Amino acid sequence: MLLSEPVLFLGERWQSDNCETCRCKRWGYKCCTRFWTPIGLPEECIALWDQKQCQYQIVLRKDETKECQKEPMAGVL
Repeated sequence: MLLSEPVLFLGERWQSDNCETCRCKRWGYKCCTRFWTPIGLPEECIALWDQKQCQYQIVLRKDETKECQKEPMAGVL
């Protein structure tokens, strides 16, 4: 019998191509996402998915090459 998928042992963990951490259980396997989903972004910001990094990049809506400030700032001009 030739298996196309690797053999996994109970308790073994792996990272899926869908940015999930998976674990082999007695009844099968369980996968959970391994990234945070941004909420409550300022109106001028958007979240862009980066598949290679398995994370969202928070950037300016008008210029996606610039990151948004992650926290509000106060100061004197």
